[in-house]
Amino acid sequence: DLDRIEHQRTFLSALMKQIVSPFTLLNPFRWVALTQALPGAMTVDSGDHVWHMLGLALAMRSLSAGDGVRTTVPISGLDNVNGSSVVRWDSAKAKALFGALANDRTPPKSSLG
Repeated sequence: DLDRIEHQRTFLSALMKQIVSPFTLLNPFRWVALTQALPGAMTVDSGDHVWHMLGLALAMRSLSAGDGVRTTVPISGLDNVNGSSVVRWDSAKAKALFGALANDRTPPKSSLG
């Protein structure tokens, strides 16, 4: 699962670069196709609008450029419970991470997964 997370990040980063490129945004044929395809590719709320998705793409652009923080919930290790593999959170680091996010602050490096 941890490798899958990294592969998803790589895919989303490449997708966002493509979406917010001038070639896509300034080409009306691509823009119309994009606005029609995105809602079917994502789960959105009935109150969401195409402009919300554009805002998301622009916000994620900084992540694609290498800015921002990319992390997972910090883990303390892997375990086996009743025959099932489980990932154990590092509770103290997770609390610091979620506390920073809840207060719109950059998480401390020590809390990153």
